[in-house]
Amino acid sequence: MGRIILKGMQFKSHIGVYDFEQQYGNNFRVDIEVESDIVNGATDQLEATIDYSSIYSITQGVMEQPCKLIEFAAKNIMDRLVAAQLTGTYTKVIVTKLHPPLGSAVEEVSIALEWTKKVL
Repeated sequence: MGRIILKGMQFKSHIGVYDFEQQYGNNFRVDIEVESDIVNGATDQLEATIDYSSIYSITQGVMEQPCKLIEFAAKNIMDRLVAAQLTGTYTKVIVTKLHPPLGSAVEEVSIALEWTKKVL
């Protein structure tokens, strides 16, 4: 079993509750970890593993859509990864707003969501 880790994906997104955030956007970082039995290096064929370019495309698509809460963006990313069967047995999505407008210096605020495949 292995993990695919996409770390430090950067986006300028219109996510935030304030009008100026919706108008001008903020800088975000997204990190995603996907654990799966098929991430094992057994072959050199893309079809035999999880395509991390697809994970990036889904993430980019969500981050291009305006919304108010980073929790909502993180959940949309997770839901789309699950629907596209890009989640393996465990997936973690972290959405980080860099330098959020809180009235004083704050480096970042993050939300982390985890998903585990239910075994029947």
